[in-house]
Amino acid sequence: MTLAEIIPSLRSSLPRRLEPGLWPSAAHHLPGGDVSVGGASLVEVAARYGTPAVVVDVAEFRGRCAGLRRVFGDIDICHSGGMLLAADTASVVQEQGLRLGIYCEAQLATTVAAAFPADRLVVYGDAGRTSLLRAMSIGAGQIVLASMGEIEVAARLGNPSRPQPVSLSIGTGTVDGVSDLSTHRRASRGFSIDSGEAAEAVRRILASPGLRLVGVQCRVDAPFATVAPYEQAGREGLEFVRAMRDENRVELSELHLGGGHNTPVQPGDDRSASCEVAARLRRGIAQVCTELLLPAPHVTIEPGRSLAGPAALTICRVLAVRRFGERTIVEVDARTGGVATAARQHAARAAHLLSRLSPSPDVHVEVIASGSLGANSTRGVLVRDTLLPADIAEGDLLAVPSIGDTGGFALAHRLPCPALVAVADNRSWSLAAHRGAQDAQRRRRVS
Repeated sequence: MTLAEIIPSLRSSLPRRLEPGLWPSAAHHLPGGDVSVGGASLVEVAARYGTPAVVVDVAEFRGRCAGLRRVFGDIDICHSGGMLLAADTASVVQEQGLRLGIYCEAQLATTVAAAFPADRLVVYGDAGRTSLLRAMSIGAGQIVLASMGEIEVAARLGNPSRPQPVSLSIGTGTVDGVSDLSTHRRASRGFSIDSGEAAEAVRRILASPGLRLVGVQCRVDAPFATVAPYEQAGREGLEFVRAMRDENRVELSELHLGGGHNTPVQPGDDRSASCEVAARLRRGIAQVCTELLLPAPHVTIEPGRSLAGPAALTICRVLAVRRFGERTIVEVDARTGGVATAARQHAARAAHLLSRLSPSPDVHVEVIASGSLGANSTRGVLVRDTLLPADIAEGDLLAVPSIGDTGGFALAHRLPCPALVAVADNRSWSLAAHRGAQDAQRRRRVS
């Protein structure tokens, strides 16, 4: 039992603990319930930039990039363009020697404006024809193709005098009892090996003089908390590499393991340490290569939220509170376009009351996105279950930590993007490059 529980009157002067692993490491309390991140007051950030706002602790992001780079060493790290992408964060990715994954035209425009090295870009074929043309013209390091249509477009755009390096996205089988939904999504975003589709895709690429096949991507399309699914996906990918060597006499030297590694999203989450992931990947891949008589490939991983998530949080304002017996639902002004993703990850995060200290006891609360209470609207759960004061009310400010997906909040709903704000060295500034690029994409979708 805590002192606040013994003496309830103390609750008004004792702020809630900031859970380690969910918040940026330097986050700490300020008077009145406020929280400081990067030396900046989150209440002041909300007043200056409005809500919802995604706040990026630049020092935390830089530290996480550097830390993973040290741990993984010769294994390349690819930062996902859907996570905290702006000119400033692209510069951090560049200085730390990471690659950058590009999924849409807006992300490519941001990286070009930031003068990010083209040879460290990994561009996905479903980014669109315009993106592929631009990527090829600037000499993108690699393009990942996941459908016959993407191969056809890339083949038409390719220049035989300077063939474009490409990788093939292959769908792997069920991993460790993954749900049918996850398995279906993996297969839908890559070529099937069992049906022969992947082998046919290899033959089409090899027949295209403007393309140069360099490797495969094995994408596990749901973040996992352990390394086992990536070990199994890597094995299936390397078995395919050997089969293509024997069938087509082609040496594929790149192995990309995408899909993200889970970041903690609620207090008490226990995730595999990065050093364990790196060690097991090295051992597993080396063992498979020995068994298959293959040379060691150049491996790239895409950590996703585990890299970006803990460096970011979202500030949102309470729009409504609904109480149904013992159940309390809080609606906030953040919208999430990643509802399906949140559901797969159980939407389990913490939330923290920023605007004031409360003497009320804590109650279990579900936090949902704006508009999700309507009968005809999609239910968007932002926080499945968290503890907040019982007197939570309209107008209160909440901070939701460990959210690194800056693109998913609005685009699916065709709404303006949230403000993207950087904090560092006791100051804050707007990452306008991200917002301009994303709003431009939104306008194209609406039209």
